[in-house]
Amino acid sequence: MHSAIIRTFFAIELPFEVQANIMKIMEQMKSNAPKTIKWVSRENLHITLKFLGAFNPEHVDLLRINLQQELNNFQPFNIILDRFGFYPNSLNPRVIWVGIHHSEEVSNLVQIIEKTTSSLGYPKETRTFHAHITLGRIKYSIGRNEIESINNYLIENKLQQIQFLISEVIFFQSDLRSSGPEYQRLISISL
Repeated sequence: MHSAIIRTFFAIELPFEVQANIMKIMEQMKSNAPKTIKWVSRENLHITLKFLGAFNPEHVDLLRINLQQELNNFQPFNIILDRFGFYPNSLNPRVIWVGIHHSEEVSNLVQIIEKTTSSLGYPKETRTFHAHITLGRIKYSIGRNEIESINNYLIENKLQQIQFLISEVIFFQSDLRSSGPEYQRLISISL
């Protein structure tokens, strides 16, 4: 019997204190931002390491074993949140994010995940990896004045660096609901 394919991704969860800090920032942004932005809920704030997409749940145990083996000598490490930004750019923003200061450890972690998932037959990511935390998605086109308002707010309110320890990698199942995505832990690997 075949299991139903599920939607999945690898991520780093944020400590509660970091989530609370980011939520304060987002509350301030909301008062200066257009209503067309769909803000991420506190419990869904995370750093995506790899969006795997369609995944066969029969592979969970093998993925856990292989990834645990690959991460066996990987040590916990600190990262720093240090800036705001937009995807694809500030002239046509679709996503507002908080960026992570360049981290060799995060890059190495992503490479290990890519190696492990590709060994199970899942495609490698072709785009360059940019570590970030999505704060909100702009659902509809917004006017130049609204874009300038968001840009000015982010320029005037530089992010104070936030540093925290990364000590585990999570493999999540993502169920899309009308109320927003719901995430369920499938694998948790301590570093």
